[in-house]
Amino acid sequence: MAKAQQIGIVVVPGSWGSIRCSFHSLIALLVAILLAGAVYFSRDSAGPLYEDRTTLRKLRDDDSLSQCNLFSGKWVFDNKSYPLYKEKECTFMSDQLACQKFGRTDLSYQQWRWQPHHCDLPSLPPKLKSMHTNGSLITFKATLRLWYIKVYNNPNMGKIQMLGGEMVICLLNPLRLLVDPMKEYNASIEFYWAPLLVESNSDDPVAHRLPDRIVRAQSIEKHAKFWTDADILVFNSYLWWRRSNMKVLWGSFQDSDGIYKEIEMLRSYEMAMKTWSDWLEIHVNRSKTQLFFTSMSPTHERAEEWGNSRDQNCYNETEPILKEGYSGNGSDPKMMRIVEAAIDELKARGLKVQMINITQLTEYRKEGHPSIYRKQWDPLTQEQISKPTSYADCIHWCLPGVPDTMDITTTTTTPSQGGQKARERYCDPAENTGKAEAAVREQYRATLRNATQGGGGGGGGRAALYAFAAKGVAKTAPLMDLTSSPLFKGCDMFSGAWVYDNESYPIYRDSECKFMHDDLACEKYGRKDLNYQHWRWQPHACSLPRRFDAKALLDRLRGKRLVFVGDSVNRNQWVSMVCLLESAIPDPKSKFKHNNGSLYSFKATEYNATIDFYWAPLLVESSADNPSRHYSEDRIIRIDSIEKHARHWSGADILVFNSYAWWRLPTLKVLAQDWGMPSVQNCLNETDPVTQKGYHGSSTDPILMSILEREISNLKSRGLEVHLLNITQLTEYRKDAHPSIYRKQWRPLPKEKLSNPSSYSDCTHWCLPGVPDVWNELLHAYILYNSQKVGMRMASTRKLVLQISKALYNFHSLVGLLVTTLVVTAVYLAGDSSRLQADHETLKNPFPSCDLFSGKWVYDNKSQPLYKEQNCSFMVDGFACEKFGRKDLNYQYWRWQPHDCDLPRFNAKPLLEMLRDKRLIFAGDSLDYNQWISLLCLVDSSIPSLQNYINWHGPFVSFKATEYNASIDFYWEPLLVESNCDDRFNHHIRNRIIRGQSIEKHARQWTDADIIVFNSFMWWREPNMKLLRGSFEDTNVTYEDVEEQLGYEMALRTWSDWLDIHINRTKTRVFFMSLSPYHKKAEDWGMSTDKTCYNETQPILKEGYSGSGSDGRMMRAAEATIQGLAARGLKVQILNITQLSEYRKEAHPTIYKSHWVPPTKEQLLNPDSYADCIHWCLPGVPDVWNQILHAYILHST
Repeated sequence: MAKAQQIGIVVVPGSWGSIRCSFHSLIALLVAILLAGAVYFSRDSAGPLYEDRTTLRKLRDDDSLSQCNLFSGKWVFDNKSYPLYKEKECTFMSDQLACQKFGRTDLSYQQWRWQPHHCDLPSLPPKLKSMHTNGSLITFKATLRLWYIKVYNNPNMGKIQMLGGEMVICLLNPLRLLVDPMKEYNASIEFYWAPLLVESNSDDPVAHRLPDRIVRAQSIEKHAKFWTDADILVFNSYLWWRRSNMKVLWGSFQDSDGIYKEIEMLRSYEMAMKTWSDWLEIHVNRSKTQLFFTSMSPTHERAEEWGNSRDQNCYNETEPILKEGYSGNGSDPKMMRIVEAAIDELKARGLKVQMINITQLTEYRKEGHPSIYRKQWDPLTQEQISKPTSYADCIHWCLPGVPDTMDITTTTTTPSQGGQKARERYCDPAENTGKAEAAVREQYRATLRNATQGGGGGGGGRAALYAFAAKGVAKTAPLMDLTSSPLFKGCDMFSGAWVYDNESYPIYRDSECKFMHDDLACEKYGRKDLNYQHWRWQPHACSLPRRFDAKALLDRLRGKRLVFVGDSVNRNQWVSMVCLLESAIPDPKSKFKHNNGSLYSFKATEYNATIDFYWAPLLVESSADNPSRHYSEDRIIRIDSIEKHARHWSGADILVFNSYAWWRLPTLKVLAQDWGMPSVQNCLNETDPVTQKGYHGSSTDPILMSILEREISNLKSRGLEVHLLNITQLTEYRKDAHPSIYRKQWRPLPKEKLSNPSSYSDCTHWCLPGVPDVWNELLHAYILYNSQKVGMRMASTRKLVLQISKALYNFHSLVGLLVTTLVVTAVYLAGDSSRLQADHETLKNPFPSCDLFSGKWVYDNKSQPLYKEQNCSFMVDGFACEKFGRKDLNYQYWRWQPHDCDLPRFNAKPLLEMLRDKRLIFAGDSLDYNQWISLLCLVDSSIPSLQNYINWHGPFVSFKATEYNASIDFYWEPLLVESNCDDRFNHHIRNRIIRGQSIEKHARQWTDADIIVFNSFMWWREPNMKLLRGSFEDTNVTYEDVEEQLGYEMALRTWSDWLDIHINRTKTRVFFMSLSPYHKKAEDWGMSTDKTCYNETQPILKEGYSGSGSDGRMMRAAEATIQGLAARGLKVQILNITQLSEYRKEAHPTIYKSHWVPPTKEQLLNPDSYADCIHWCLPGVPDVWNQILHAYILHST
């Protein structure tokens, strides 16, 4: 018999009821059959899965499901072809759904067939039954692992979903489709318990009957990690949400200070669907995984809806509802519209989710529920026994019954996956001794036992994942056969995702590679978590060859020479390539390695193939050319000299260059300070890849990458094509795969380093097996399958390499040396040079006749300043420039003049009257603090000193005007969400860590405020941060590197969700200050590149000036978030002070302030090195910000 390809089905429902019953969800079964038919019909097969096609003629004539709406039809009584199986014959039947077993005598509910109006629904089992008598069997030729992820939200429906998976088995088992499953199929049908989709207090599949349901609406990772590698996902989440309000938790269930709030159910459901859709968009492999969402399965708990007594329900019902279009109160159109909106949004983002709309067909079947004919897990009271309707189950479905039709519909609507055809398989029924079925049953029951006993799940809890699996030798075929299609035709091999795969990875073992280097052998040097070895790179639109074909590559390299030229990262890749190839050379005498100075050579004598590495870390001749002694602080290069190295490559057939990391010291350190980048990130103790799609870290250099691209383009214009294998993005995600401390240390470590392992962690190179194996898989694919594009056809390679060398010699510059590369530490980030000036028009204000933010600075030494520095009781030394020696005080005399009106002069008493019995709070960083001090100085003169005071309490400081009972407060929260920088005094931390979904710690400080002024920009202006999954108190947490823009957007979402739910719209006014620009680069306004704002005495007078101290992308993210809040009925006013502040380069404290860390002697000799060009002197620019805020509070509504 021909061997079947792999197919897997996983069921992941979420419903109510204990695990014993809820996994037997009929809905899941129905969806399973729907999927089976759909998988079949979507394939370009010659016909149906069985030979007799008469019942499908209408459907197959068109060969298109679009011509028939399977969900529009009627129920037809059919006691000849239904039921599709016998209740007692299904090995996996659950007592919760076995209505006949528990006393139901009217069995007509089993004999109704769904009949679409314009076609026939496949009636698979009867036809298959006839095939069985002829010794015929069916299987699917597919590359799928079919997941049923039924996520029902009802205590019992969840069980049904699990049984959805079981009911598929009920359909297949009596027909002997599961013949010797351990050998024939490699199929998994799984169920995962997630009743509310997101994390909740109902996630225990056994103990989940809780009266008070709580969800973490922004947390889904706990569940989602179980679905990652699925081929087909089927979601459902409705019934568990069906209450008027839902309690939402901000924080974790382990935190004692989490914030709980009851919010309207539909709003919380919308939040959960948003979290779900965001996860799918980032993590789902679009080229592999099919997604389904089943519509709501209605309940029948009110008999008055179909004309019976109000005190009755589905109990004693024996007939379906025949009125076409009937709809009761057992479903919820509002919830369905939220789902449809989420699916539509995913579609707009390029991800298709198919809705399986079983609601209407299920509405008619009021008689199909178990009612009282099922096992009752809890003893019934005398009151219940006397009134059967009080305990009748009108939610789940008897089996055989309605879910069987639901599954047929699902299988009929599954889209095509890869174009494989379904085909028939034949076997002798006599071969089926029953042992295979018994093995499957025992395997399934063992899984179920393990689950219900609490085994198998992560984190010590009960397992929520259940599987029916038929495992065998059949392997998944690649989505695209590279041998029959050009490698890069329609597929970007470098755009994809990492998929956990512990079956096919690693490709070799650390201990088995005789040529392993000790600085890359992480397992040998004590690394215990080996998950880094089990990740496979999966391009979005195709697949890499399923396995690295060492023999084929050696055949291609027969009589040839492949040379890696570069630094230790390129040597890392060379060692990987040697380990990959050596397994194909069993004879130890047929392979050897030798070193000769800078040249390392591996020889496969049987193939006369040479794979070399040549040490040339800077490509041109340098002081670092000794491969053993190259650690020099002062690196010197001969920019015009490359011959010393090039003669070692000149005879090569394939050259792979890499030269980045060694160029990034020491000059880049200076540049990094200019850009505000962190120095070094640390990979120590990281165990998981970054999962954020498009993540960009800090170890990148767009300048080097742009130079490289330009020079490669120049080479192409001269007729020489050089291929850039851009493995940067795929490598960016793998923070977990570095050696860190698990490698040989070539020098003894001092005690200081031993006490701080992060200080000597290697986060540059890569463990082997690991990431470089994927680089070589890509290179292997280029060499084997892309010969027409490689540019090095073997017959003419030598000539081409010589041309490359000649071109290099003629460039006489560094940039001409960067020829081709596997990018390891650089991400090509397209810089966003747009400024807030471009965004200004979109930031509207409530003064239609005047734009307060468009104007100019006017020198005015009569009305300015609004107060004297020495007269402000609340002045702080960080902003008191005059006190600390600044002589030119002109910065105090500039007044902001809008173009079309006058800015109202600040009047403290009306403002205080407006704030009587109220609370105004500034929430942000030190720039918000700067503005807060300014406002205190502005109101100080209007309040007798004995009637005001300041109270400090950690990050919170409060100013109280007792005469007005008014509070003007400041709260320190530099990153909006919780972070490791939340200590107001001890926050100067280079490695910033955020809890992107945790804001409760801060938010409780604002809850009762009447006016809130937010500011959060400057602290985000680092290229990347770490994202903490968990709390800072947890010992077992996960950190992920996240690019600053993505982290900022995540924080804004958390912030906006909190405001949307918690802010009292009738009381609280919310403002958001735009970015306050810095002036660190005098070159922005035409001065020397080594100067800053120090010694500047005049504003910039050029209208529309925009420097490098602001960030348009961040402002657009904030604006988009605020517009989203407006659409939800919450107004946040942006005060766009960026442009007016851009002009004021002379108004910063520079050196005229109290320095909390005394400047060093070197700094004192160079004032620019410690000048503060971020904050503002007072009196000064923040007074204008407060004049505008004052105008909004007093004159706008």
